[in-house]
Amino acid sequence: MNKSLRLRRARVATAWTGRIHIPTMFDDGDRGIIASDAAELIAATTANAATRPGTGDGVMFTVSYLDRYGRAGGYAVVGDRENEQGAEQIARRWMRVLRSRRLVIAAAPALCWGGQRAQAMIAAAAPDYVLGKDPVGTFSAAVVADLDQLPDGARVALPAHGASLAVRAEAAARGMLVTDATCPLAAAAHTDAAAYASRNDTVLVIGDPAHAATRVLAEQAGEAGLVVASGAQLDQLTGIDPERVSFVIDPGLRTEHALAILATLRRRFPQLRGHHFDVLCDAASDRARAIESVAAVSECMLVVTGSPSDLPGIAVTELADLDADLLDGVTSVGLVSALDAPAGLADDVVRALSGLGPLSVVRHGASTRSADAVTPAPLPA
Repeated sequence: MNKSLRLRRARVATAWTGRIHIPTMFDDGDRGIIASDAAELIAATTANAATRPGTGDGVMFTVSYLDRYGRAGGYAVVGDRENEQGAEQIARRWMRVLRSRRLVIAAAPALCWGGQRAQAMIAAAAPDYVLGKDPVGTFSAAVVADLDQLPDGARVALPAHGASLAVRAEAAARGMLVTDATCPLAAAAHTDAAAYASRNDTVLVIGDPAHAATRVLAEQAGEAGLVVASGAQLDQLTGIDPERVSFVIDPGLRTEHALAILATLRRRFPQLRGHHFDVLCDAASDRARAIESVAAVSECMLVVTGSPSDLPGIAVTELADLDADLLDGVTSVGLVSALDAPAGLADDVVRALSGLGPLSVVRHGASTRSADAVTPAPLPA
């Protein structure tokens, strides 16, 4: 690409008075009409810029290159005669950023299988309310914290992490039309927690108390449920009959974290009983491993999100967050989308990067599957 990179200057009649024009398409002479995939990005990071053309006389600076197939790419910056120098500075600033790049997208769905299932069920049922949590935040249904906010007979959906027995009983008593979108794995854990409590066991709920799924799971065991978030809590587990103690695991917890806590609990309570590991979900672990591995091979990790995120990398809430200085000198870029990422922003980021030099895009994921779903190869004769 470097051998074909060039900067040209031409007179045009598409300038704005006192503004910078970043055209989405421009004519680069012998290279013809070039669609500028980087135009929206450059405009977003340039003060007082517009992508639609003006009608005044000005100067256009075009920066173009050829990819390995001889296709032209690039961008253009137009300034009126008063802003000619500023337009050239913008063109040269982004010219430093142009290079061949590799983009690795973390193929890690923000919603697990149970969340996607809930999303589809709630979208199909179109209830008036969603209790506790809207799985994607895009439905027209109102999200409510409890049933007290709803009229009798309301149409309400339960999210993927489900609801307590008391909530279900109240909904039935008040004649509410319930769409139960509880994840089957969460439902299985709920059943186990209630069963262990019914046999008078203390039920240790391995999970994060800040997560709604963990709280709902603990509620299934009533007063017998105790949330355990780490092995460091062992000293707080007093007054428990060591022969009458069971465990359940929040399916949404990273599997490796849950099993590490369980190993500590079993050393403390050798008679500890619990549910079958088939109810565990590896989605959180797979997503974390995919993101971590993409970040490890990237010079710059971009996290497309709508709010502050604990994911590793640089938060991108709008195109303007992709400053030229951020991308200057960067060859390998990682990309992951958070659950609350603005619609279409990840695609906009990919499009913008594709306009800043030849871009190779790959996806990297992690997938854990049950061995029961795999047909073993036949043994050699």
